[in-house]
Amino acid sequence: MSDTILIDGVDFESEFRHIRFNGWGDMFTAAGTTGRNFEIPGRHGEVWVRKPRAASTLSLSWSVTPDGTSVDERMARANSEWFKLLRLFPQRRTVQLTRVIGVATEHGIQQVRQVTNVERVDAIAPNWVWHNYQDGFITLRNFQGCWFDDETTTFTVSPGVSTFAPVSGTTDTSAVVITLAGGVAAQVLTNVTTGVSLTYNWAGIDPASTVLIDAEAFTVRRIVAPSTNVTSLSRFEHSGDSRFMVLDPNLGDGVNEFTVSSGTATVQYSGVWL
Repeated sequence: MSDTILIDGVDFESEFRHIRFNGWGDMFTAAGTTGRNFEIPGRHGEVWVRKPRAASTLSLSWSVTPDGTSVDERMARANSEWFKLLRLFPQRRTVQLTRVIGVATEHGIQQVRQVTNVERVDAIAPNWVWHNYQDGFITLRNFQGCWFDDETTTFTVSPGVSTFAPVSGTTDTSAVVITLAGGVAAQVLTNVTTGVSLTYNWAGIDPASTVLIDAEAFTVRRIVAPSTNVTSLSRFEHSGDSRFMVLDPNLGDGVNEFTVSSGTATVQYSGVWL
């Protein structure tokens, strides 16, 4: 199954008659991360710092296949299509790319939508050779450094029931947000697969309130009016990986086994694709 490309929601194949999508060139170069951990005097080990993926480059390859009764007519139609394509990638403006691909799972072929934000850096128009055009290239800067699932996945964990969360993607998930509710004592949420657990102490706290944990921004907030940040280490702690929560990317069931000791825990996340 070939990729379907949407440019700011415009279906590439249906929009252009004479331009054929050839595929991705070097998909990413230098898709590293920015930021680093730091040390505090008198404290053992490093303090984990969120490391967003650095901007990377993405090259797209196109072929122009004009038709017409004369060379001039063929060139005019092909050039019109080419400039129409460039207008979809204006310089100094961010464009959202959506890629729809087919992924083989144990349940058959599943369609996955991935999105990312890019900006055009360079464009090489196809060269006219005899009566046909050669391939053309557009180089884009990918600010996010990767693709994200178009839709987030949400599941709820209840006491006494193991919940298995398949994580689509090819690397660690991002933007994990956890909502804890209904705890009456020390509420523990554990990803048994990765060995990471979160503990929140509800003692002296209104059990009707909720706690919102942003595992990417490293913030813990109790949702009341107004919401308050949780700064006391006696209220919140985590063990295992230095990040608040880690999900193991896999396209099948039976991975990322979650348990919770009391109350409920709702987990929301997006898969990341390189």
